[in-house]
Amino acid sequence: MGTTIIVVVNVLVYLWQMYLLLVLGRTGWREAIWEWGFNPYLVISQTGHRGLTIFTSMFMHGGLEHIFFNLLYLWVFGPLVEDLTGSVRFLLFYILSGVAGAALNLLLDPNQFVPGIGASGAIAGVMGAFLLLHPVRRIRTLIFILIPVFPRLPAWALLIYWILQEVVLGEIILAAGYNFTGVGVWAHIGGFFGGLLFIYFFLRQEVLFNRESVLQFVRR
Repeated sequence: MGTTIIVVVNVLVYLWQMYLLLVLGRTGWREAIWEWGFNPYLVISQTGHRGLTIFTSMFMHGGLEHIFFNLLYLWVFGPLVEDLTGSVRFLLFYILSGVAGAALNLLLDPNQFVPGIGASGAIAGVMGAFLLLHPVRRIRTLIFILIPVFPRLPAWALLIYWILQEVVLGEIILAAGYNFTGVGVWAHIGGFFGGLLFIYFFLRQEVLFNRESVLQFVRR
């Protein structure tokens, strides 16, 4: 239920963005992003509702491809994490992971003036939790080797490869002195490691305190 609620809210917000685009044009679209996207520089330098953008930005997206792939990742990883937390705790965990992503972005790039939007920081937290809870569960993925192939790979291989890419990209950005990619790398990294740290505080009691159960789902 929690995963479904998050998907529905993201879709509704995206439809609202599309409405603004149709009625007000690209100017209205951009104004909404500047008003409700997460802008570290403005969060630090202004008061008012800017702090709320840590939360509102999690539900906004920059286009159909952006929201599609974010929600696809959520739909793959979210339900199996939610099974071990329950819906309400999963929702809280999801939001907290997004906050962790925004916090790292604020810490490492406080002068960023371009607003960041997207659910990827929070979803990265779900992926981090999945790595701990279901490390060997196999996931069908797409790889291009001359032709597309669809192998079933263990979660640990996919997720560690993904986060290592993000960390390397983050190192390059730090060396360059600014984020030239247009990708919310710090939100991804902060959300992922936030998910790793926070998930055990949100597991259901019967999962957390049943050692046999914990061993069972870690071995899968």
